[in-house]
Amino acid sequence: MIATFKQTLESLRNFDYGVQTKKLTLGQTLSYWFKYIILIGICGLVIGVGAVVYFTPQIPKLITEKVPEVEFAIKDGKLTTNQKLPFSWKDNEMEIYIDETYATFKNNEGKSQEIKFADIKEELSFNKKIVVDWVMANQTWLLVGGVILVLLLTVVVGSFTVLGQLLQMALWAVGFWILAMILKKNLKYLETLRFVIVASVPALVLDIFGLRLISMAVLAFYVGMWIYRLPSKNK
Repeated sequence: MIATFKQTLESLRNFDYGVQTKKLTLGQTLSYWFKYIILIGICGLVIGVGAVVYFTPQIPKLITEKVPEVEFAIKDGKLTTNQKLPFSWKDNEMEIYIDETYATFKNNEGKSQEIKFADIKEELSFNKKIVVDWVMANQTWLLVGGVILVLLLTVVVGSFTVLGQLLQMALWAVGFWILAMILKKNLKYLETLRFVIVASVPALVLDIFGLRLISMAVLAFYVGMWIYRLPSKNK
């Protein structure tokens, strides 16, 4: 990986780096780019797993301190709660209404569903202590579930990011290939694509910090400069 970092520094320092990039194969440039993708993915995974490991034991405390005191119980077909009844809420077509004997829910398509508490035969109850006790008893499973979720998100988000980046680089290469023809440089499309892939590495790092416009400017500057510094066809 140290050699890869040195290659990146060399590409940033050397405005004639296009000559070296032109000699590389498409596989070599993709391998160089993927090393950074994998490194970024590993860093994101470590941060995500670290956050899960740190915050999972804090959940009971957060619930105790931040979640409001909401209690309710359903017994003998009636709802009892420490909240004011009846409760109603409406937003456009969506609507919720709850009183001691039933609850109705209407979605944004106007379809409604009614729940009669008399139809609930088992006694139900809910309060903050029940939630805290459940979380404390299942911290291990919450931790495992959180780690699995982070892994899945890393794979899914990473896959879509890679595909999106590859598509963008292919489109960037079209524009620079046209530029190379205008400047009368002896550059094929796949060679131009290799330029874009190599220049996408520093742009990728800037993207992580949300510097999208700057990353695009860096990519455009280096690819444009490398193409401009190439020998012309008639030389």
